[in-house]
Amino acid sequence: VENIKCGGCANTIKGSLEKVLGIQSVEVYVDQHKVCVMGIGVNRATLLINTNNMFHHRQTVSYIFL
Repeated sequence: VENIKCGGCANTIKGSLEKVLGIQSVEVYVDQHKVCVMGIGVNRATLLINTNNMFHHRQTVSYIFL
């Protein structure tokens, strides 16, 4: 995720994603501009909508679903 610059950004991202049904943990790595989300039964569409709303469609976000 581009433009993660501080702990405040990290806390906002973490807090928003933790509210998504099925997400069990969120780790934000500010120095690497990465967010790791783990959960069970997380709906891909819901996650995409939440991250797009959070970043106001201005960010490049990559997803890996296992």
